[in-house]
Amino acid sequence: MFGEKIKMLREEKKMTQAELAAVLGVTPAAVGLYEQNRRKLDPELINKIADFFDVTTDYLYGRTDKRKPNYLTKEDMIKLAPEYAWLFEEEGLQYVELVEELQGKEIPPEVIKETIDLILKYRHLNK
Repeated sequence: MFGEKIKMLREEKKMTQAELAAVLGVTPAAVGLYEQNRRKLDPELINKIADFFDVTTDYLYGRTDKRKPNYLTKEDMIKLAPEYAWLFEEEGLQYVELVEELQGKEIPPEVIKETIDLILKYRHLNK
């Protein structure tokens, strides 16, 4: 399973085995063996692959189909959109409920920010 994931991710990026090998600091032959599940990877290399392809190690191991789950906390949302931090003070419960609703869904942070912007714009127009 692991090897198939590496191959699929590499092909999605339209990379050759040699190009991936250069990124990982291994030989092209080693990448071929990884993709064929004929050579085990050390944990450091597994983490490097996950980081490069922006996926979790659980995804690489086939433990989940989600490549990169978004588990957002209150602090994450404040970092994502500092200008909205005041919502935690004035209308904290509604904002926290929104964050909880978005947790665990594969929604890119920029889409979440756009959604919050839209909500604020709509609320401003209806005041």
